Amino acid sequence: MAVAFILSSIPGSGIPYLFSFQDTAVHVIIYAALGFFVYPALRSSLPMLTGRQALFSTLGFCVLYGISDEFHQSFVPGRTASLFDVMINSAGGFIGVLFRGHNT
Repeated sequence: MAVAFILSSIPGSGIPYLFSFQDTAVHVIIYAALGFFVYPALRSSLPMLTGRQALFSTLGFCVLYGISDEFHQSFVPGRTASLFDVMINSAGGFIGVLFRGHNT
């Protein structure tokens, strides 16, 4: 979460251009990592949750964190909030849970 916050604090002019879809790739990677680690944390700290409940809780967390991250970006010079980015963040979180295997 700290990585997402730090990266979203970089002004738009301070982001180096590497390739055409780097923004989307970075969102997916960061939120996939978030989903990958939040899911087992929920499963171990709240053992009463079923796998499905932990899955939806993790996805809800990723969506809410993505919304708050976009809200934060709206205050950073050269950055804007984007509904598309919220959707990409959510997809990244889902990919992270799938990669982890949500039944573990």
